[in-house]
Amino acid sequence: MNNPVIKELEEKTGRSKQECIVINSCLENHFIIGQNNRKKIIDDLMESLNINEKEADDIYNISMEIIAKRIKNKIFHPFKSKDE
Repeated sequence: MNNPVIKELEEKTGRSKQECIVINSCLENHFIIGQNNRKKIIDDLMESLNINEKEADDIYNISMEIIAKRIKNKIFHPFKSKDE
């Protein structure tokens, strides 16, 4: 799988590729906006990765930074390659 989000998650979280695939899957299973959904994602990460709430919260925050950056890049550079 050559997903740039997974690669960036690996780099920023220090987690394995398999763990980052699970993280990405958790994010894709939930609508990312909203406090209740944040809690659902964190709970899902805790259960899926067998980690504590602080670790899940840190992963969530890093993930949201990555997603926000990618959305911002799409807005300002709509014709740029999706793999960059």
